[in-house]
Amino acid sequence: MASNRLLLAFVIVGLAIVTAGHPSTAYATPCACRQHAASAEASGTCSRTEDEKKCTLAFTTTTPEEYTEFLKRLQTLNLKQDPREALRFVFENPPEKWPDDFVRTMLPVLFAISERIHFAKAEDFFKTMSEIRDLALLKQEKEISRLIRNRELVSSWKKLSIDPFTATISYGCIELQRGTFYAMVKTRWSAAVNFCDDVPKK
Repeated sequence: MASNRLLLAFVIVGLAIVTAGHPSTAYATPCACRQHAASAEASGTCSRTEDEKKCTLAFTTTTPEEYTEFLKRLQTLNLKQDPREALRFVFENPPEKWPDDFVRTMLPVLFAISERIHFAKAEDFFKTMSEIRDLALLKQEKEISRLIRNRELVSSWKKLSIDPFTATISYGCIELQRGTFYAMVKTRWSAAVNFCDDVPKK
């Protein structure tokens, strides 16, 4: 469970799916909202979705029924990667060992974890996830894949303009922004404190 979970007006610190069997203190990943005073820390990968109304930080487990419904949503989007397997893979393997198709297969699923909680209505979830996948990730798949696996970005970051998004990428971390909307996936391998551009200087 997250060691520091805050719930404020219009701010939701949500719970999603994480690989079982790891103690909560091991490989803790801090995560915070940009526009709301909320933060959390837990083992594994943080998936964040945020807009001007609320912020969702996703780390832990869903009920079996919720998980089944989540899988159905992924299948509708033609995303075949199992979320638990994706989380387990990025937990156990540093970015330089991620496959070339990571941005196309696993990364959309990791984004979807917090999107599922943030957008209660299925149609809102599908719309946003389709935009993230088609308008951002797939448009710059090779460049995103190169940057997020680049160890030289442990202490720096790069920005990509992917209309209508801006992507901020550092080692093991990617954040997409469009106006007041933010979506981030930050793995435990990232040296960033809370956001992908919040990295220690050399």
